[in-house]
Amino acid sequence: MDDRQRDLNRRIRRAQRQELLRNIWEGRMIAFIALFILGALVLTTMYNSSQPQLDKTVIAHLVNDSGVITTRQGTQYRHETVEFESGGTTFIDIPGSDPVPENATIKVEIYRKDWGPIHQVTYKFGGYEGEAAGAS
Repeated sequence: MDDRQRDLNRRIRRAQRQELLRNIWEGRMIAFIALFILGALVLTTMYNSSQPQLDKTVIAHLVNDSGVITTRQGTQYRHETVEFESGGTTFIDIPGSDPVPENATIKVEIYRKDWGPIHQVTYKFGGYEGEAAGAS
């Protein structure tokens, strides 16, 4: 075997080694990305399956009457703006199509979900002030 043939064989082996290392690197990166996506999927599933805890029930007053909204299934609700006694405002979905009187006093249930550094607060309609507890 002459020098030219040896040089060609060496270059071919070197190119094959580089291709092998490139394939190994790409495989590791694909495995890392797949593990990251799987971990994110597991964590979001665990977070979404945990139930929020009722923190407290507060009193709010209706600020804005938005009208009736109908879903595709035919359920009707009102998407109202309410103001808390502390001055903050939020949106509440009130079931039914009956009009809500202006400045109506509404009970708002505040649910919290704390899961490590992730916090979620949800406001739900708890009925009207002065209503029996089972009537909502």
